[in-house]
Amino acid sequence: MQPKVSVIIPAYNAEKTLKRCLDSVFAQDFDSYEVILINDGSKDGTLEVARYYEKFPNFTLIDKKNEGVSRARWEGIKVSKGDYLSFVDSDDFIAQNMVFKMYKKAIETNAEIVVCCFGIVGDKKMPLREYSTIWESGREATGRLLRGGVSGTLWDKLFKKELIGEEEYFKTFDLSYGEDVLLVALTIPKARIVTYMNEVLYYKVWTPDSLTQSPSLKALGDYAKARKAVYEIVDSMNFPKDILDKITFYYAERLLYIMKTLHKFDSNSEVKDLKNCVRKQMIALPFKLSLKEGRYLQQFAFLSVKIGVFDFVFSVWEHPLFYPIRLLKRAIN
Repeated sequence: MQPKVSVIIPAYNAEKTLKRCLDSVFAQDFDSYEVILINDGSKDGTLEVARYYEKFPNFTLIDKKNEGVSRARWEGIKVSKGDYLSFVDSDDFIAQNMVFKMYKKAIETNAEIVVCCFGIVGDKKMPLREYSTIWESGREATGRLLRGGVSGTLWDKLFKKELIGEEEYFKTFDLSYGEDVLLVALTIPKARIVTYMNEVLYYKVWTPDSLTQSPSLKALGDYAKARKAVYEIVDSMNFPKDILDKITFYYAERLLYIMKTLHKFDSNSEVKDLKNCVRKQMIALPFKLSLKEGRYLQQFAFLSVKIGVFDFVFSVWEHPLFYPIRLLKRAIN
């Protein structure tokens, strides 16, 4: 029987977490889905764990050399047979009814993309993202994404397969970080309807030593490229000024995250080059837009980047003398 949903799981050195992930996927109360796992050249026992699940008729295992998560996912997309695509990271797990509920919602609302809520498992605390609307157009959802109202991840979404084109997908191939948000930004505008579910169906496992928490210099450079490409999508969409202001402010916040992370690196020519690259991106943004957001610490940080004194300002801010203020700021946020 032709599957309705293809669940694609790229895995690299996931021996310790893959069983939990796959057990959750195969526990679905739905009989019209396939699971495609791509072993991306793992050096541990990932392949051996995966082979246990070959007993399931709806499981496909692809073993390939290591080329990164984007190319691994693409291998899965190429062989997928479902009308819809779902993506799961190998260190996470999903609710027993996730695949069916999201597929059902897609059919009921005629949506090309369905977005659910996700929970965080581990020490990291994050407020539950809730959506104030049931559905909206792809254009409206793009505006929501670009101003931080929708996550830039693949794993909390169900996509109509036809939305993910080869040309757009190839733009993510050389990115080690930020590839998700770029693909989502390229895909959402093509959807006629995006539907939201205020229900936690995906569980993201917090790992302090992951790439997201401890990005390499290359990863930060890739993230800067991805965010710049995402922001450039705005130019062709003619958003109203109030939405454009929020989009610009959110982009500046992402650039500020890169600058803060780079501050932790030992200074060398590569670090300096990336700082200068990010600073140029920040300088190109109209500073007056951020003033309307009312976040004065961020505004001051943006200005310090633009005038070239961010490293000094951030060093002062990180001094133990300001620790109580930093605690208060976190509590308020």
